[in-house]
Amino acid sequence: MKDSGGDRRTSTRENFSSLYQSQLLALQKRYAWRQDKGLKSPAEDDMVGMYSHTTFNLNPRASSIDPPLHSFIPAKFVDYMHPNAVIAIAASKNCEKLTQEIFGGEMAYVKWLRPGFELGLAMQEIVKQNPKATGIMMGQHGFISWANDDQECYLRTLDFIEQAAQFIKAKYEAKGGDAQAFGGQKYQTLAPEKRREIFAGILPWLRRQVSQSGRFIATVQDDEKIFRFVNSHDAPRLAELGTSCPNHFLRTKIKPLFVDWNPQMEDAAALKKKLADDLVQYRKDYAAYY
Repeated sequence: MKDSGGDRRTSTRENFSSLYQSQLLALQKRYAWRQDKGLKSPAEDDMVGMYSHTTFNLNPRASSIDPPLHSFIPAKFVDYMHPNAVIAIAASKNCEKLTQEIFGGEMAYVKWLRPGFELGLAMQEIVKQNPKATGIMMGQHGFISWANDDQECYLRTLDFIEQAAQFIKAKYEAKGGDAQAFGGQKYQTLAPEKRREIFAGILPWLRRQVSQSGRFIATVQDDEKIFRFVNSHDAPRLAELGTSCPNHFLRTKIKPLFVDWNPQMEDAAALKKKLADDLVQYRKDYAAYY
């Protein structure tokens, strides 16, 4: 199992914890004895500290909070994923209905529960009640799939992701596609050479503004996908909503700072002033939220 905080993109053998499956399952009996068990309970919190007692081969890698989600599924191989196509379904208002529509009986559904012992037990029961299911949609979170063969599990996971992506693509095209996305286009994208000129003038100053408590560097994304969003009518409103699932929040904080700047009517000086003013309010908003 991937260690806590590890990046699957760059993981090697050193980034995986190893636990005894039999001892993980035995924790269910210990948990059942507790009178204070339940969601977000002291008993559930205490189980996290018990995972280290199930370590195999003295592996020092700390496991994540998710061992029950893997170990309580009765299959040799388990994939636990958060791809954007599936999160778009998981984070939707009609997640349970859409899960049935897209995947039929192949994917079951569990409502949002924080990762932990109670979620693992809930998923274990779902597998028992749905013998035809080979995956579970986790409300507001992602999905999990399994098989007793590694390649079968891998291909099954990819197939679930592709089904979600194709469903979304069909709905997207039926509603007007790129031309209608996010309420349609409001601003025109600047020419590449003009964008580079503005970036060169603004980014050193902006780096200083955002590095008051810690040093940062900038990554610029200026492709068609990001233009479609930032140039749209609905971008300010949608950006203010923040992230759609907890896994995005870990990477992006509660919401981005969106500056409503008109590249056809305003110059770089106006952009700098808006950034300066908005950064002050952004810090206040974040402090209030935190």
